[in-house]
Amino acid sequence: MNTDSLKNLFKAIIYAVREIQADLRFIYVSQILKIFFFMSLVIRIFFLAIFHSNQPSPFAPDEETYARLAEYVSLGVAVQDFPYYGPSLYNQSKSLIIPSSLLIKLGLDPLESVRIVSAIYGFFVPLFALLCFVAIAKSSANFEKINFKLMPTTTKILFIFLFFLPSNFLWSTLGLRESTSQFWILAQTYFMIKFYKEVKYPKLIFAFLTIFSSVFSFAARPQTALLMSIFLIFLSFVVALRTRTISFLLVSIFCMISGNAFSSTPEVKFIQKWTIVEKTDGLGENTSKNIKGEGIRNSDEANSLCSFPQQIIEDSKNRFECVLVKEYRKNFLPPITFLPQSVDIPKLEEIRNENRVGARSALAPSYCSKFLDEIASIKCNVSQLPYRLSAFLLRPFLFLDEGSPFLLFASLENFVWLFMFIVSIANLARLRSPSLFKDYILSITLFLILFSTSVSLYEGNMGTAFRHKSTLVGHLILLNLLAMWSHKIRTLDFKYGKTM
Repeated sequence: MNTDSLKNLFKAIIYAVREIQADLRFIYVSQILKIFFFMSLVIRIFFLAIFHSNQPSPFAPDEETYARLAEYVSLGVAVQDFPYYGPSLYNQSKSLIIPSSLLIKLGLDPLESVRIVSAIYGFFVPLFALLCFVAIAKSSANFEKINFKLMPTTTKILFIFLFFLPSNFLWSTLGLRESTSQFWILAQTYFMIKFYKEVKYPKLIFAFLTIFSSVFSFAARPQTALLMSIFLIFLSFVVALRTRTISFLLVSIFCMISGNAFSSTPEVKFIQKWTIVEKTDGLGENTSKNIKGEGIRNSDEANSLCSFPQQIIEDSKNRFECVLVKEYRKNFLPPITFLPQSVDIPKLEEIRNENRVGARSALAPSYCSKFLDEIASIKCNVSQLPYRLSAFLLRPFLFLDEGSPFLLFASLENFVWLFMFIVSIANLARLRSPSLFKDYILSITLFLILFSTSVSLYEGNMGTAFRHKSTLVGHLILLNLLAMWSHKIRTLDFKYGKTM
């Protein structure tokens, strides 16, 4: 790389940093947002230090598995030997497990480590949702007139939900992947917006940051990241046709390929072979062979003498012990999945019915795979979509779905979700064409629909469905902020004019 290239790269980095700083500065000047961030930090510390016990939460029994996996990784043990789900769980939760394992190496408890990492991710989720809003809103003529304090009461309520929605806040203080997935999906959205809008030096930097965040999004929850990548690829085709540029498309494709490669579980072959080590103390558990002569000349020759572990082999000079060593050999390229699991009807149904086992809030079973014809199986799943989509978005219902404190908690919060959905529909209905942020609003709406539809066909019980629904929070509130500002900008344009 020559001197001019280094100068241009350095200039691009400086420009990108300044762009991000400008977006952060706009958020920082808002007094109400600073209060929310401070309250969020204090309450998270309270939950981590006082509210949560040193046992896995009844709201999230999975956090014990993540804690054990993080401890496993911190010890440097091969994840292929992890007794729960083998290496696949590690590859699909690296964004949570790797930083947690580093905290464990510093002396922290495994359960505390995964909770701390999850809480840190959760703290920054609202920040990236607001950064996405600022990055888009900058295209409006009267952007500087935005004042979060003077925004409508509905907007302030949405801010409260963004920071303190009870279930979403709870998941982000437990050792789960929810806040990790939200963080990286929103980070990918933000950097993709910056990449799409920039035409100068930092475009390459924002492309790199988009790919980087996409990789860790796949390593947090690959199914959600895959849906985002597929959506971005379709969107980039529209951009390519409109602008006659393919850079957006290339970045979107590279995001999916690199993210898949990073999170896919490589094919691992186990090879066992005998190794002989010199025995210097004790007689050993078994002595079955005595070798006379000059001694064992090489390991291959001695290896042929071993029959079972801790077997003792003696020659005229030394005593040896047989040790069985396991070696792992991985394929260089892991398998890459380009289609979401919802396309694989039999696998989808198998996972959905497995998620019902032992769940008090199990949804109705599915038998679509009984149809040998693939078209009939797809029609069967489509016919179940209204039931499963409504269950994903609105259940459990109060007084209808009972049986545990969690279901009562979730049914009460679903009134909040119902409020957010109604506000979203009302805001979208108020839009007038052409809207200032029409492309962004349409894109986010389509992603929310794609995500809700796909995930609803995956869920087998209301408990995990309610938890997975938290992924919608950031983008749902971002959609409302854009719709509200798009409506308000007409008033500002009329009052202040459309001068930049």
